Amino acid sequence: MVGHILRNGQFKEKDFMLEIVKKYVIDENNNKLAVEIDIATFNKIEEILEDYALYHLVIEDTHTDSLNLRQAKEYYQSLSHDGFQV
Repeated sequence: MVGHILRNGQFKEKDFMLEIVKKYVIDENNNKLAVEIDIATFNKIEEILEDYALYHLVIEDTHTDSLNLRQAKEYYQSLSHDGFQV
């Protein structure tokens, strides 16, 4: 899934598929053992996976409760920093 996150938090996919040119590594019996891809394709796949994971992280995080400014300040003040009260 290739795309970007919209302001409303939805994920919009781009309208194309990544074509993967691959070479197979085979054994003496012609059994496929591995796949070889060029580095540009690998980098693109890695980017797609990171985008996908980030999207789900953002979506998952939007369902958690958040603090308002007053609550955040109270929480921050309650924290101890290196043994010193803030």
